[in-house]
Amino acid sequence: MGGICLGLAQGQRGLGLLADNAPWSYVLLGVVVVAVIVIAVTAAKAVREGRSLELYKWGIKIGSRSPQTSIPSAPVHKSPEVGADVFSEQLTRWRPYAVGITHEKLLAVDEIVQSVTETLLSDSGAWAVTLSGEGGRGKTAVAYEVVKKVSEGSQFTRVVWAAAKSVVSRVSDTSTGTATVYWADVIKVIAAQLDCPLRPSEALWEADLHNYIIRLPAHEKILLVVDNLEGIRDVEKVLDHVRNLSLVPPHRLIATTRWRLSRNERDIRDIEILPLSRSDSLSLVRLMAGNNVGISSASDRYLTPIFEITDGNPYLIKLIVSRYLESGLALDRVITGLTSLRTQEGRQVQSYLFEQSLGELAERSDRRSAKMLIASFCIYRRGEALDFEQLREHSGISDEASLQRLVEVACRLTLLRPSDRNRRYSIHSLLYEYTCSTS
Repeated sequence: MGGICLGLAQGQRGLGLLADNAPWSYVLLGVVVVAVIVIAVTAAKAVREGRSLELYKWGIKIGSRSPQTSIPSAPVHKSPEVGADVFSEQLTRWRPYAVGITHEKLLAVDEIVQSVTETLLSDSGAWAVTLSGEGGRGKTAVAYEVVKKVSEGSQFTRVVWAAAKSVVSRVSDTSTGTATVYWADVIKVIAAQLDCPLRPSEALWEADLHNYIIRLPAHEKILLVVDNLEGIRDVEKVLDHVRNLSLVPPHRLIATTRWRLSRNERDIRDIEILPLSRSDSLSLVRLMAGNNVGISSASDRYLTPIFEITDGNPYLIKLIVSRYLESGLALDRVITGLTSLRTQEGRQVQSYLFEQSLGELAERSDRRSAKMLIASFCIYRRGEALDFEQLREHSGISDEASLQRLVEVACRLTLLRPSDRNRRYSIHSLLYEYTCSTS
């Protein structure tokens, strides 16, 4: 207690001294307080920066910053669209799904390709573009060229190609359009290309894909292609289904179909793929013939029956030219056969051309093998692509070399269409109808 009392008494004397020497005593006290504050702030900063701190009688010494305790820079976040590897992979994944595409030069479609491309890339452009027209006019080929051109840029982060597989009958070619699209197949293909997991039940797939899409990062922009829609009702249904998936702007859609929309859609642009003109038809004939002297030396007037019998349909033109090149028949004989068909209806013309090409295929093996090769596709839905093992299984041709020769001839005759680096094969929808449909 005595010690405490003594301390208090000394403190009182100190305060008394300050009071007796005012105002200099207050100045001295202020300097001390400021010095203490400066030292405290400096020491705190040194601690935060990881510097060494040494206390001296009259102050503190701040050491250099330790390399082990340097402040790390904030991590830089890169979104997927700027990662070159991810970006490139997402924009090329669609290509193996685009089956049945012939890569020779397209004729008379440059303006269409450019127009569709500009629509898809414009923020104010239509949400969807439908490419309509009769079978064989090259709708799928146009869509392919558009997607190839669009995917060269960075406006879309992902491209998805889904070929609708359908079962048809001959009556589906009437104005009613009764073909049925298997939407679950389309969902499955879209999900696979987007890496979207699906539950076992098909009934849940649309909800799974919808939930996946709405959770994508804001920068994601998808271009979806739904190819091979063959009925007018299918077009309407698919557009509604795609909207239900939330694949709406900024995402975009391309659909190929034989039928134009039956209802007005302000955010959808329909572009009809017209038949080739006479001049373009003959240019395609010469393009396919390459250096063949018989065609290169023929006049336009001599080749005009090819245009007249096909009405400028590119696929039918290819059938005629490929058969001529493969068969070795005189061009006069081929032209004469075509001239006799001028007055026949379109379906009869197609049947004649298919029969001639299938007959040529049979000459390379036998009629049964040729028939079974094409009929293999009838086991599946229209638009399906088969690999070599599936063709061997369903055609009954066990000898691999024989089947390989037959497949090669069928490709040269334009009966089979190779894709995925010649690992899968498909047939044109017109040939599917002719071979697989029932009256």
